Amino acid sequence: MSVIFARSTGWVFLLLGVTGLFTHDLWGLIQFDRVHTVLHFIFGFIGIAVGHSKYTKPYAYIMGILLVILGISGFLFTQIMNIHLEIVENLIHLILGTWGVYIALGEVKPIQE
Repeated sequence: MSVIFARSTGWVFLLLGVTGLFTHDLWGLIQFDRVHTVLHFIFGFIGIAVGHSKYTKPYAYIMGILLVILGISGFLFTQIMNIHLEIVENLIHLILGTWGVYIALGEVKPIQE
């Protein structure tokens, strides 16, 4: 399940990065700037790369915690390090972050016989 999380978040972040190259405002829901777009690309490439490795569970845990913190912080502060955070973004961060933490803490390795 952590493989699905890593690859899915990787592709979501890459899609957001590409979107940020072509627009600065996505239907009034998400605003993109250069730093925002670059971060989406970095997290996207990392997610996809990790999705093809044995480090998917630590990735899910670390990324999950970071996204939950970012989601909660976004509700408290509308701008963090010159990155403007909207409600939709905060909800996406919280959903993906909760999913990552849930997978990292709940996933068990299959018993080898």
